[in-house]
Amino acid sequence: MKKAMRPLKGFTVSEVGQNLFSFHFCYVDDMTDVLNREPLFDRNLVLLHELGVGKKPSDVSPYLATFWTRLYDLPTSARNQKNIRAIASPRGEVIEIDTASLNGINRSVKVKIRVDTGKPLKQEIKLAQKNDTYLWVPIKYERLPSFCFICGMLGHMRRECDLADDERDIQSLPDNILPFGDWMRASPYKKTSVSTTGISGN
Repeated sequence: MKKAMRPLKGFTVSEVGQNLFSFHFCYVDDMTDVLNREPLFDRNLVLLHELGVGKKPSDVSPYLATFWTRLYDLPTSARNQKNIRAIASPRGEVIEIDTASLNGINRSVKVKIRVDTGKPLKQEIKLAQKNDTYLWVPIKYERLPSFCFICGMLGHMRRECDLADDERDIQSLPDNILPFGDWMRASPYKKTSVSTTGISGN
């Protein structure tokens, strides 16, 4: 854990509940760095939240995690901050937009979103058009931890999926024809300019 967090001044850990721990950092910049990076532990996600003054451990959501995501194959009319916020917000709370990624039609647009891990990952986002038709915008996730290729949930693999227990034939299917897969992963690239917002999705 210390290797993943890489603190300069160290930290201590105490257990405060079932699967709930409190980290005390000796150096505030270490805490800020860890919260921004949200490091993975053996490809497993650990949900990290700052406990503000006057807050209790029970106030922390056990489901919200932040991911940099990529939106692909966007129409030119959608490549501005207002439209990107509207497109991405159904997936979760939009935290930041990499404004540099808005330039160039062949590039994906990079958006930081707070995701509800109690729901399946989305492979696409539905985008309404003016002529009563829809486009489906592919979405990929940077630094995506282990997840289930059958149900799209974080926290377990396909061999542990309850849905697979109900439909045993699905366990014999190859990964490349399951509804979710490694193709939903995006490699991180350097972020340059950022716009901050606070729009919440359902």
